[in-house]
Amino acid sequence: MGTLFPGMGFATRFLFAVGFAFACGHSGSPARAGEEPVAALTPILRSIEADTLLSRLYRTCPADTYRKEATLFSLLGTEDGMDIETCSADLKFCFDKCISGKSGGACFSLARTLQDHGAPAMDQHYEPLFALACAIGKSSGCTNRAAGMRNGGYEKDPSGDWEAAAAEFCQRRTFKIACDGSDAWGCAMYGQSLYFAEGGPADLNGAKQAFSNSCAIREESEACEFAKEYMEQIRLGGSPD
Repeated sequence: MGTLFPGMGFATRFLFAVGFAFACGHSGSPARAGEEPVAALTPILRSIEADTLLSRLYRTCPADTYRKEATLFSLLGTEDGMDIETCSADLKFCFDKCISGKSGGACFSLARTLQDHGAPAMDQHYEPLFALACAIGKSSGCTNRAAGMRNGGYEKDPSGDWEAAAAEFCQRRTFKIACDGSDAWGCAMYGQSLYFAEGGPADLNGAKQAFSNSCAIREESEACEFAKEYMEQIRLGGSPD
């Protein structure tokens, strides 16, 4: 797929863009002492592999499924406190909240937990969870799924079989949805799509606005720093290679 950021020397940090999740009071049981990390994950991984909804969403553009699995709570923007720490402490509880409870926060945090675990081929498990988080209405899930499609280079990602133009159009639409949903990284990535004419014509004015929106959403963030570097390029009259 080429460099992660065409024409720019940025690191892969944005792939793990994190939406805010708030601490909650659930005190789930931690993984059993002495249990091997991979062994503790195995039941969850098998459940993900067997879930037909996750499989379908994994094969579909996130922009086309956004909020299709939403609940009243997610539509109201209600946070359920399912953060990464909570999910790491009780994987099954988090998985059940994601699948049965349709918690976007649980899906996103479980995906991040698996992503941080770093086991081989784990992308086949956390990318579908990002897709479900997006379908429930969590904008950061949309950002991370589209970013994984764009930059992950995952061998078994279904989007790898799409025509390049279709994949880029999907990513552009998905980043815009995430940006409209007030995700700082979504705006930064949407601006990048506009800047590099990915998924549509180049639009430097639109890119500048998207980058500005990223900082307006969360000024003290890596997303904003990323966006500022592009804004400086635009200010200096720079254009994509």
